[in-house]
Formats: sequence, C-alpha cells, structure tokens
Amino acid sequence: MKGTRLLCTILSLAFVMGMAACSSKTSETTTAKENETTTQTSEVTTTTTTVAESVERTPTGTCTSDKFNDFENMNFTYKGKKYTLGVTTLADMINDGVPFSNAEGDFGEKVDKQSSFYLGFSFDIIPYRSATVTVANYTDNDLPVKDCVISSFKLSSIRQLPDGGVTFNFPDLFTKDDVINSIGEPDGKSEFDSNGSHFVICTYEQVSELYMGKRYYEYTFKDDIVDTINMSYIP
Repeated sequence: MKGTRLLCTILSLAFVMGMAACSSKTSETTTAKENETTTQTSEVTTTTTTVAESVERTPTGTCTSDKFNDFENMNFTYKGKKYTLGVTTLADMINDGVPFSNAEGDFGEKVDKQSSFYLGFSFDIIPYRSATVTVANYTDNDLPVKDCVISSFKLSSIRQLPDGGVTFNFPDLFTKDDVINSIGEPDGKSEFDSNGSHFVICTYEQVSELYMGKRYYEYTFKDDIVDTINMSYIP
C-alpha cells in the first residue's frame, strides 16, 4: 500500500512539473511572437513625398514696348484666342471652352444696365494658378452675365507660369525699369515688404470720356520683376 501511495505521489509530481514546463514553453513562444510582431511593426518604412518647388522664370534681358499702357487695345491671349476688354463677352470665352470654375447659375444672373457685376470669373492657367475676369453692362438694358463684356483681367504669379501661358501685346516677363524706361513714371506708385521680398505697385491711368472713372494698367513687381498684371477697362 505504501508503495502504491509513493508511486501515485511521484506520478502527480511528474504531471505538475510537465504542466509547468508546457506553460513556460507556451509563455516563451507567445512572448517571442509578440516581440517579433513589435519588431516587424517598428521596421515599417515611412515614405515621404517631396513636392518640387515651383521654378520661377527670370527675364533674360531688358525689353521695351510702347504697349505697356495701350488703352486702345487692352487685351490678352489665352490658348491662341485674343480677348479684348470692352469688346469680348463672357459668352465668347465660354464658347471657346475657357474652363471657368464658377457655378453654372452664375452665368445666368442679370446685370443691371450701366453697371458692373459683383462677381469675378476665374479659370486655371496651370493647376493652382488662375486668372480672373470681371464683366460689366455698359448698355441701357439689363443683360445676363454671359452677354456682358469683360471689363477687367488679372493674372498673378506670372513667373511661375509657363512661357506663353498667357500673352499680351507687350512682353509677359519684364522688370520695373523696363516699364518705366518704355512709358515713363507711373501715375500712382506704392511699396511694401512681405515674406522677405520687396513689392512695388505701378499704376498707369487714363480718364474715361463717358463715366466718372479711369481705365488702368496696374503692374505689381516682386523684387523688381513683374508678379501680377491687372488691367481694368471703362469706356
């Protein structure tokens, strides 16, 4: 009987030790897998996309033109089509396929006689770089927006645009000295500094023969090179 009890005790101890060993191995295996998972997670490579900076064009030399203040032909050319302020209608540009970003309903709004429309119409020259026109109704009848003539045109960040993206009857890339040497000192001038650059705005004006107002060319120069061209027409 004693022998039987001793044998049972020994078998029980062996069973307990076996279970402990299995538990230890299972714990080690689980820990190893967790460590392996952690290692694999920490080794995931993060890819960073670098966006290339815009390359700004620079004038290759001096230029002259007597068209910098040509108030008889205030125009610009986009994709081979010439558009003239006071002559071209918004419908002309729409029919030519100019990709305006405005809502469709904007083109059907009414513009009172002898008045300007409050909203501008923009289209991309390249992604994230656009031009804007406004329209006016110089007739004695109310008109839909699309039947009004374009009365202003504004183009910014000119140095970041491709050569020939938009052209004028004067060079599209020039310096402040080029303009002043070509047509003289501006009628208005202001200066300011921003983000480490110096800006000069030169305005050339002509008094309207019919309305209380002026037509003008406004050139904004960033560090002496043209950055924005803004022209506005009134009969």
